[in-house]
Amino acid sequence: MVLVRLALEPHPIDRTRLVDDLWSGQPPRGSDSMLNATFSRLRSALSSLGLDARNVLQSSGGVCGFLPPVGTRIDVAVATRSIDAAEGALRRNDLTAAWSSATVAHSIARRPLLPGVDLVWLDAERDRLHHVLERSLTVLSDVWLEQGDPQQSATMAKELIRCAPYSESAHRRLVMALVALGDRPQAAHAVNRWNAILTEELGLPADDRLRALID
Repeated sequence: MVLVRLALEPHPIDRTRLVDDLWSGQPPRGSDSMLNATFSRLRSALSSLGLDARNVLQSSGGVCGFLPPVGTRIDVAVATRSIDAAEGALRRNDLTAAWSSATVAHSIARRPLLPGVDLVWLDAERDRLHHVLERSLTVLSDVWLEQGDPQQSATMAKELIRCAPYSESAHRRLVMALVALGDRPQAAHAVNRWNAILTEELGLPADDRLRALID
């Protein structure tokens, strides 16, 4: 948790803030000693990799920070950069680049971040990753449809719906892919399911805009 917390922070942070984040504002007695021991073990592990541990994992003057060695890839940051690049490539109609970057973002964002650990700062990071996952699936669904593979587009759209069940755009992408496949019965079923979500789960009126994609 210490390594992830510092690696995801672009700047050094106060030690008191790190302690609050690790123990949700209720640090136990001896938390300073526990943190010191954790830093010591981390530095030993980093040193065993041939790294300058005290330079990589800094803690002095009440400030803590992680200075990654040159060439280090932090996957959460890579996912964010990749989906930004994918969306930019899609706007330029560079489908190959859009698919490549979105695939990288998708492969990272779909993995759990420190599963089983319940902390406020981790929940915020998970929310950001979930948003990256939604964006990557949106790009992939659009790219596959543009490349003439509606089956793959529908697969991505279904996964997107699982991530964002109340997203109209996710359901619209599924309907578009099914129409492109020539499967109008399943497209109509997808429309009916979306309208059921609107009326039965959200208490909103039905929306026939998706049905217009079939007619």
